[in-house]
Amino acid sequence: MANAIKLRKQPWEVIPVSVDFSENMEEDEIIEVGLSDVVAYNSSSEDVSDSLLKENSISVVDDKKLQISIQNGEDKNNYLISFRAYISDDKKLEEDVKLKVID
Repeated sequence: MANAIKLRKQPWEVIPVSVDFSENMEEDEIIEVGLSDVVAYNSSSEDVSDSLLKENSISVVDDKKLQISIQNGEDKNNYLISFRAYISDDKKLEEDVKLKVID
C-alpha cells in the first residue's frame, strides 16, 4: 500500500471519493463492483460505515476506480476509509483514505 490519501470535509458535506487502482491493474482487468467493498473506521477502529458512507453509493468508474459518497462525520474526528477492490480470486487490491472532519 502506498501512503494513504488524505481528505478534509465538513460534517454537512456529502462528497464522492474515488480511488484509482489502475497502476496495479493490467489493461484488460476491471474492478468487480458487486464483490468490492468500502469500510469506514473511526479513531477507535470501530466500523462506522453505516453513518459515514452513503447507502448504495458504491460504484466503479472507468473500470479502474472504486467510488463511494461520504456523508456526516463528527467535527474534529479522524476516520480511515478502506477501499477494497476485487479484481479476481487471485487479485484483490486495497487503498486507504484518511478523512478529517472539520466544521
